Amino acid sequence: MYCIIILVIIIIAICLYNNKNNLITTKGDGILIYHNYIYHWEVLGAIFDYCNKYGIIPDLYTTKEDENDWLDIYRNIYQYNHIDKIEKRYKYVIVPTLRFNKISNLGDNIIYFVHRHKWIRKNSNPNVKYVHFMNKERLIPTIPLITYKIAKPIIVLIGRQDKSTVRRLKLIQNLGDFMIISINRKSNSKELNNIVDKHYTNLDAKEMIDICANSSYITWLTEYNGIQSGCVNMAFSTGCQLLTTPSYKRDFNLVSPIVIDKQSVIIPIQPDLRLVYMERDRIIADRDRLFTHLINLT
Repeated sequence: MYCIIILVIIIIAICLYNNKNNLITTKGDGILIYHNYIYHWEVLGAIFDYCNKYGIIPDLYTTKEDENDWLDIYRNIYQYNHIDKIEKRYKYVIVPTLRFNKISNLGDNIIYFVHRHKWIRKNSNPNVKYVHFMNKERLIPTIPLITYKIAKPIIVLIGRQDKSTVRRLKLIQNLGDFMIISINRKSNSKELNNIVDKHYTNLDAKEMIDICANSSYITWLTEYNGIQSGCVNMAFSTGCQLLTTPSYKRDFNLVSPIVIDKQSVIIPIQPDLRLVYMERDRIIADRDRLFTHLINLT
């Protein structure tokens, strides 16, 4: 009898220990993700991915319409509560893409993710934090959407492109071996249209992911000037090797991207997906360490 009691106590202790080490629980009323911008819904995925990994089910409040149906993707992967009205105060309020609203009364700690330094506001409140994507953290909000694929010879251009993109694409000696697809919100320039085989405007998230899931490369060849682009997140999330500038690869301390700058290059028909997936694992681990430091949920 005593042996049975001792065994039950041991089992309970093991369960409690595992829960303590596998789940991070918030004090107070948890986490609110407050998305008040029409674009950059891809950033939400990184927060959902982190929260669910540590047993957190956050609340999500949105002020804009999800025009590209990103939430249709997320609700099939992650657990979160999409609320219509904020009725309580939260321990943490995370604003994935900065647009200022009167949200200081919603939580004890406010975390803003910003894409430009000029969006950072001076304040003396230690409970308000700004995380710039280009600061020392070099945050790339990535999720493991695609873990295996047989890539087709396709290069995808996502988002706004400038003249430097066209110049660098012309340095690829075997560009004719690839189909070039552009995806953005507006029409391309005439010069870019001479290179692109297919152009899509305002695709929904699933259609864009499907294209990238079958592609080899995604480009970020513009002079980024301290601006983070969603195409970088998409490249790592969908297992595409990034074609980028030397400054971007250097500043983000990346290994897997292929640099295109001033000299002619030949791009392998098959991307180095092993290298891409290895680097994605490291990026996600860095993301998790940063989030844990920021929201301090121990």
